[in-house]
Amino acid sequence: MQGFTGLSGYDYVTMGINDRYTLSDDFHEQLAHLQLGPMASFRSNNQNQTSTIYAASFAMGYMRTPNTFVQQWKTCNNVRFHYNYVTRLITIFFNYPSTTAALASSQFNHYQFNIDGSSTYKVEFHLKSLVDNEIIVEQPDDSGNTVIFTMMLKCAGKFWKEITRTTVARGKTSSTWERLADSYHSSATTTLTNGTSDNYVRQEQGQHRSRSHLGGWTTFQVTFQLDELSHAKSRRCYKTFMRRIADQKVVPRDPIHSGIKIYVIKPSSLTTAPTTLDESQRFKRIPDFEAFYTLECFISTRRLHPDNLTEEFYTTLCRLPALDAIQALKYICFKEDVRVWDPAQALEEWVQTQNYFGGGNSNSHYRSRLQRRRKSSRIVHVYKALVTPTTIQFELPQSEMSNRVIREYKQHADRFLRVQFVEEGWGPLINTGTTRFLISDQLFDRILEVITQGIHVGDRHYKFLAFSSSQLRTHGCWFFCATDDLNCDTIRKWMGTFDNEKVVAKYAARMGQCFSSTHAITELNSSQIIEKKEVVVEVAAENGYKPKKYTFSDGVGTIAPDLAELVATKMNRQRVPSAFQIRLGGAKGVLTVHPDTEPGIIALRPSQIKFKSESLMLEIANTAKFSCAHLNRQLITILSALGVRDSSFLELQQELITSVDKMLTDSSEASRVLRETSDGLGIYISMAKMVEAGLLTRQDPYIKNLLEALRVNRLKEAKKRARIPVVKGAFLIGVLDETNTLEPDQVFCQFIDGNLNKRVVEGDCLVYRSPSLHPGDVRMLNAVTCPELEHLYNVVVFPAKGERDIPSMCSGGDLDGDCYSIIWDERLFPQERNITPMDYTAPQPYEVDHVSTEDIQRFFVEFIESSNLGQIANAHLARADVSPDGVFDSKCIRLAELHSEAVDFAKTGKAAKPLPDLLTMPSKRYPDFMEKKDKESYRSEKALGQLYRSIGHIKYREFRENLWDVTNGNYYDQRVQAPGMEKYIAFARRQKRYYDRELRDLMGRFGVDSEAEIMSGCIIKWLHKKRNERLFEVQYQARKDVVRMKKRWYHEEFKRCFKDNITPDTTKELEAKAAAFYYVTYHPKEQRRALDEGRRLDNRYDGKLLMSFPWMAQDILCGMVKQQQPSTVENAVYGENNYPTFDEEMITVYDTDEASYEEKENDDYDTESDYGSEYEIN
Repeated sequence: MQGFTGLSGYDYVTMGINDRYTLSDDFHEQLAHLQLGPMASFRSNNQNQTSTIYAASFAMGYMRTPNTFVQQWKTCNNVRFHYNYVTRLITIFFNYPSTTAALASSQFNHYQFNIDGSSTYKVEFHLKSLVDNEIIVEQPDDSGNTVIFTMMLKCAGKFWKEITRTTVARGKTSSTWERLADSYHSSATTTLTNGTSDNYVRQEQGQHRSRSHLGGWTTFQVTFQLDELSHAKSRRCYKTFMRRIADQKVVPRDPIHSGIKIYVIKPSSLTTAPTTLDESQRFKRIPDFEAFYTLECFISTRRLHPDNLTEEFYTTLCRLPALDAIQALKYICFKEDVRVWDPAQALEEWVQTQNYFGGGNSNSHYRSRLQRRRKSSRIVHVYKALVTPTTIQFELPQSEMSNRVIREYKQHADRFLRVQFVEEGWGPLINTGTTRFLISDQLFDRILEVITQGIHVGDRHYKFLAFSSSQLRTHGCWFFCATDDLNCDTIRKWMGTFDNEKVVAKYAARMGQCFSSTHAITELNSSQIIEKKEVVVEVAAENGYKPKKYTFSDGVGTIAPDLAELVATKMNRQRVPSAFQIRLGGAKGVLTVHPDTEPGIIALRPSQIKFKSESLMLEIANTAKFSCAHLNRQLITILSALGVRDSSFLELQQELITSVDKMLTDSSEASRVLRETSDGLGIYISMAKMVEAGLLTRQDPYIKNLLEALRVNRLKEAKKRARIPVVKGAFLIGVLDETNTLEPDQVFCQFIDGNLNKRVVEGDCLVYRSPSLHPGDVRMLNAVTCPELEHLYNVVVFPAKGERDIPSMCSGGDLDGDCYSIIWDERLFPQERNITPMDYTAPQPYEVDHVSTEDIQRFFVEFIESSNLGQIANAHLARADVSPDGVFDSKCIRLAELHSEAVDFAKTGKAAKPLPDLLTMPSKRYPDFMEKKDKESYRSEKALGQLYRSIGHIKYREFRENLWDVTNGNYYDQRVQAPGMEKYIAFARRQKRYYDRELRDLMGRFGVDSEAEIMSGCIIKWLHKKRNERLFEVQYQARKDVVRMKKRWYHEEFKRCFKDNITPDTTKELEAKAAAFYYVTYHPKEQRRALDEGRRLDNRYDGKLLMSFPWMAQDILCGMVKQQQPSTVENAVYGENNYPTFDEEMITVYDTDEASYEEKENDDYDTESDYGSEYEIN
């Protein structure tokens, strides 16, 4: 135990070291006499939140089979197993002898972990990271002297080294924990090598070097020696400890007799096994890059292990065409989200199931559909790599809206790679910035190494290209693999001219404009683009301050009505939006429809033009649309400090609770809630139409489940984030009054609500922009009727008059696409109004003579290292709650200023640098509504605390148990029948399999468990950590992807053979097709068929039927169910419950006819139509 520093604040259970075990019921008395070598004394945790068990040894390696552990590294020095009952974090501390030699090859082959023996190391991981959230407990013999914990992880653990520092002036020592990472630049203190490891990052012209193997060791074994457990009292205490862990399902109730046996082998025993192929050798066996990349996805995410890939596996896989090999790999690897232990057998089963080499290939329709999809110019399939501190994990290609760069180089789309830097387990990389824990230079060396050296996959070398602003926030960027005539420099040169920009951060942001997801509309002539004068007001100097200029028109221009109509037509909009968020060459921002703009003209202001570009393609990133306004924790904190009564917030929350509970049984209430709280994407309007068609009254399980997901999500959001919808409010894009009619304190707001009615807001109103931290961010204004502006809707129009523009007062906003909330609910009007706003002028940015790619790469790493926006916001929230002055507290004001600096970091290159005492609470206690599980909390009596406690956990934690099981009842609606529907049943069966597969892929990508959650966009529980993104952004992206998928399926699969020539005859055919889609989803016979087929063909199948398939044709189905009487079909046989059934031979005949024009449809497929680009229904 030499050199061990005691950790205070823990309740210790001691085992093994020095052959001593001490624990009793009067533990606190014995603790004072505890002697385990020259250690410091301990203090127990009064709340018994943690326990630490001393262990005899700690080993790392991987599982070769379900019960065979390959032990690759081991230590017996100062091993301690620590568990936190509150956070459920497991930490294993250990030391190693001071020698740095590799372990004896007779024991551990070529693996080494060079460690400084004077330091303490630890690896930590959350209980959720364990396979099945469980520790396997073994007792090798009947003596009870030895217990072994085996922990199999889903992802790599986090490794740390304890660093001791001495203050020269005071002669005192302190310790911090430094994070370890896999990098060539890392200190030799943390070198692990494995001669067969996969090196996706290589140095100096592809040369391989020994690298860390921390990321590959995902099985840990801790051995405890319990020689003195014969003492009855000590035995009781140990059982108490185990019982507490069993209560949390960390171990089984009877772990010793669970029947599990883990066999431990050394790497040297594998010398007779077949040689494991590394990454480069695998590529030689599978030269098709797409198939090889798919295999690497499953290896890097641990669905497959190279040791289990036999010669039989490679031989069978190579016999398959590339697309079928990809489908086979997906099939065998998506079984219950677990590792495939015998890939060769699983692949052989797939081949036999498909009768692949026997002439019956059921994948021809799938290949045909996939080829059709790949012709689209709107959607691209993007490769993605997730870089953690110790691993690189590849994701299957994801469908995304294209951007300017990928559209230009679409033939090389597969050479673009999205790269994102995340924590182990895909959580966000967070630099705490505290003195106790450090992320460390090693981690940032790792990031810089990947950025500068690139990533190797097969024969491709992906190199850093650029990043967009949104990617930077989530620590992501684009890489590109060069061809003979195209490389990263060529692409950057094509983007535009950036040489005039001397600020590194802005230079990078300008390039990032080209990577915004947009819809290409039309190529303009240079004569169609004119310059419009900026609206600037200069305020005279006063009180020693310099004169200031405010740009009222920052980021906004105008577009002619005829050109706006063209955009609406291209985007399949029934109404012409009033404003568009655009990209046009080197320009960005918003264009407002203005009648005085000459036909065919776009007028840009200087503030919109960021760089020079030859591109004249008009691209649309977003359009003006209506969404409901919401309260949030920051706004409530400010309004409360400004005098709004707590009862007002509680009333709004109670109205929410009442309405969402009532809507499950009341159709009129459900319709009202859905239409009044529009999500802006049309999902809620779509649900409202289903309710109004009578589906809720008929207890349709699909709409019932959607409403239940919405209800629970609303309650969860209200509790966790104080996100409460405000019916008398809207969330709209901000634009400028181009008529110069509005006075300085006036706004104009007209919108189309969920009932498709135009409404104009009049009178006092509250206007703000999130995030709001300063009391001056919230403005009280006067909404007026303005005939000159009546052509604008779904926007907030701000005046062009006054000393300072209103958007800049609202959290430093502008008009280049920022959205603002406007509320006219008098209960939320503050007593104290229009506090002097904060000065949001950004600090002077850093400049260089010439911006290089290396400068941009370093800035990317510096941004990750210094990002502290979330910490500042949380500190502000906590201090505002504890301070009697709320947001007026001087430290809150300072934090608001720092928050503004942190927001500007991406543009200025200057990080916000708060003093450490600003980011931590002096009392170390946090309000209960922040749910800081690892911190002491107190009961907040302010508005947020009351709102938090008024909703109990029981309201949403049992959500999945309340979902309706469609197989448990007869829900087939006999009104959904149409003549000729039998012609489409076989086609519908096949399409439903493809649709369900795609939907399950989407659910897996976002970590969503139920169809109701993904289709409603109301995610109750995320199955895996989010990758640096803010949850509301991920949820919004999931909603957009669902709407995009639904519309694409409607046009490409349901409606494609009818084109746009809709006649009475084609209308009948569409009804027949919709009826067939409904039939294969809802008919009990078809459900039984689907269940049997799912278990037989799909390893992923969990026995749950997906019900959303027919509702891609929602308008047609809703029209059919509004009929008063059930219809009948001539060729149907009516049996039980008077449900129709059809002869299988007839269905097969029609299937042949349907397949005959499949290839022709591929040739005629429209690659340019933009029907799938628009989300909004209203």
